[in-house]
Amino acid sequence: MIFHWLFVVLFVSTTHSLNGANQVHLSLGEHSNEVVVTWSTPTSASSEVRFGLSSSFPGNAKSVIGFETIFVDNGTLHHTQYIHRAHLQQLEELVLYSYQVRNNSEWSRTFSFMSQGNTTSSPKVTIYGDFGLLNPKAYPALLSELSTRVTDFIVHTGDFAYDLYRDNATFGDAWFDFVEPV
Repeated sequence: MIFHWLFVVLFVSTTHSLNGANQVHLSLGEHSNEVVVTWSTPTSASSEVRFGLSSSFPGNAKSVIGFETIFVDNGTLHHTQYIHRAHLQQLEELVLYSYQVRNNSEWSRTFSFMSQGNTTSSPKVTIYGDFGLLNPKAYPALLSELSTRVTDFIVHTGDFAYDLYRDNATFGDAWFDFVEPV
């Protein structure tokens, strides 16, 4: 079973989005050679990801078509988002990959991640919880650990952002946008 709600993140770059794709993040897939890319768009869009070895990206890119689901919050405005997921499979072990998500005709900024090793490798994991938008004391440390490769991936245990539904879910959107660089 894949837990997409679990905030499991691998190394990601920190430039800004250009194409309306928001809250881009990774989660571990069912197999060690798979990751799942998830992102949100304000309107229906293609659910395409291109990815490849960072050393020659985008020239070596493979394309994967994912799927889109509609999310409507329970606020008074019934804010609608389109959630996209695509599975990147058959990844080589311990390789730096780059990827972009597509919003119809435009590609997002480029993100990067290091693929997992085999089951006998010993990854370095950072586990944390209780992380809000208004007082995110752990945020600089998380960015530092990822950028210096002190950790291979992060597991968020929960209790994040507090009241994601607040202000017709705009508070939750702000939190997910805030943590996207992680």
